[in-house]
Amino acid sequence: MTISSRTVPPDVKPDNQSVWHRLLHLPLPWKMVWVYLSLTLFLPVVAMLLRASSVGPARFWAIATDEVALSTYEITFLTSLVAALINGVFGTLIAWVLVRYDFPLSESLMRR
Repeated sequence: MTISSRTVPPDVKPDNQSVWHRLLHLPLPWKMVWVYLSLTLFLPVVAMLLRASSVGPARFWAIATDEVALSTYEITFLTSLVAALINGVFGTLIAWVLVRYDFPLSESLMRR
């Protein structure tokens, strides 16, 4: 009697494909998502890290704590806080209205 390895149905693909192979064989919408993320998020972050690594730590700290940079941080964090509060209030309001009231096509939105 022999002990065989795990039996895999013939229609199941093995999981040992490389990451690049999986990325190249994604459906078109997922490829578009990766291109969009690469252009709007990954590329600027890599450029910022390369630029930051080209100066010394003392110069980097001087740039990061400059008066203009500090006011930029303040505006960014304040704007993000206000946007999060507005989204929280209106998101809760919309969720309450969607659950509380019946309206045309509400079943298609809620999928009860």
